[in-house]
Parts: sequence; structure tokens; C-alpha cells
Amino acid sequence: MALPKAEQWNCAVEVPTPSPGGGRIDIRLTSTSRTRRPLPVFYLESKLGSPLTREQLERYRKRGVKYLIAITKSPPDVGRKEIADLGVFTLRWQDLHRRLVGKRGPTGSDRFIAQSLAAYMEELGMAYREDLTLKDLELCRRVLNTIATPDKEIVPRNGFEIADACLSLLKDVRLRFVDEFHPELSTYHVWGPGYFNWIDDDGNRWDAFGWDLYKGKWSEARFGCRFWLPERSALLCSVQFRGTRGSEKYEERPLKSILSKSGTVNQEALLSWLDRCAKRWKVT
Repeated sequence: MALPKAEQWNCAVEVPTPSPGGGRIDIRLTSTSRTRRPLPVFYLESKLGSPLTREQLERYRKRGVKYLIAITKSPPDVGRKEIADLGVFTLRWQDLHRRLVGKRGPTGSDRFIAQSLAAYMEELGMAYREDLTLKDLELCRRVLNTIATPDKEIVPRNGFEIADACLSLLKDVRLRFVDEFHPELSTYHVWGPGYFNWIDDDGNRWDAFGWDLYKGKWSEARFGCRFWLPERSALLCSVQFRGTRGSEKYEERPLKSILSKSGTVNQEALLSWLDRCAKRWKVT
């Protein structure tokens, strides 16, 4: 069945469930188009800070919500199989952001509206920029270097926003690495994504964004990923592993090696590299 055009839908907010006792749902979409058969009524539940729970989804379904879409900031705590069993469709605000700014996004006059909405989502922390380029990260390096140097100044422009987007991207990479490639690591402890700096033997400063997965103590065994922003040389990315017996494995590449054809950080390339290293080094 072909759905009506966008202008033929009504949107209501904070509406009760069809049957009493289910609480209130964030958004309800109903069509004003006249058709032979009744069109579906869509309900949207939005989550930013609070978790999406199975109990909440079950309550909505029992109270007459047939077509339920849950939109979350982070991947939902409810497992994929549980969500599928409940007949609920889920997506993230990041998915919507990606569609708004991607190549297949709106065109013409709608493009300005789409980009404005994407910028608004970034401002509210609902989504982050994924199109990070080498130039963006080099600006972030200059900002960090200036902060660490006395009596210097800089107009940071969006340098801090780039750092935040970089951390968000690395978090998604970590979540996908565990969920899609190595679910056996889901019980491991997590450090990061976070920022740290290091001074090498020659006195050069290295700023870094990264994360680690570890089973026992962080100092004993861990597997992780880093984006390195050295003070002077080219930007780098690395994967490292420390075994339970102290053995260490390390691979390093220029950060530009994991850029897409459009020049932005490619999550798929980074995930593929992480997966190959984890298998070769027998991380689990």
C-alpha cells in the first residue's frame, strides 16, 4: 500500500495509548487521506537520556499500539532479538542525521531545512557529525596544542565540537565492534572513549582519543583503538593488544588510510581493521 504524502499526515504529541493504562507516547502520526482501507497509525517513542526498556515496549503493545517506532540516541539496551519479537522498529537519531546530510538526502529547497535540522540535532546532543575530515582533525590538533602551550592564543572555531564528534564516532565504532563482530566481548569492562596525552622520549607531545576493552584489571590485559594527534608529525590511528601474560601487539597506520573516497573517516574501514587484528591476535 502506497502511503500518503507528508502533508497528508497529522502529528500529535504526548498522546495516551489507544487503551487506557499504557501511559503517554511522545508522537502519534495519523493520515488525513481518505482510502478504502484504514491507514496505519504510527507511534514514535523518543529517547535521549533515559533508557529504552522492554517493560515500556511491552506495555505500549498491550495497550493497543500496533505500529511502534523507538528513536534513541544510543543503541537501545533491549537486545535486537527482544525488539524483533515485540514487533517494534528501532532507529537512532544518528540514523536520521545521516540521512539528512548524506548524498541521498533531501535536495533543492528541502536541503536547507534538512541541514538546519541536522545542525539543531548536533546542538542538542541528539546526533553528531560523522563527516570528519583530516582537515577537521588537524584543526582539533592545533587547538589542543595551543591549550597546552603557555602564552599562546587561537580562535578555536569548531575545534571543540570536532573533538566531541570524534569521541562519539569512536564510541559507535566500539559498540558496533562488540555487537556486530565480537559479542563475546560484551561482558568486558570499558575505558573511554576518552582523551589523554603523552610526552615521548624526545619531548614531543601526543594527544589521543581512544578506548579500551578489558576483562580483569586494565593494567593486565586490554584491547583498544586510538586516534593520535601528534604535535608535529602526521595524524595516526592504531590498534593495540596486551595479553594476560604481558605480550603486546601493536599496529599503526596514517589516519588518512581509513578515509573514504569523499575524504571522511570511514567507520567500516576501521571496523574491518579492528576485526582482523582481534582475530589474528586471538583477543578472546
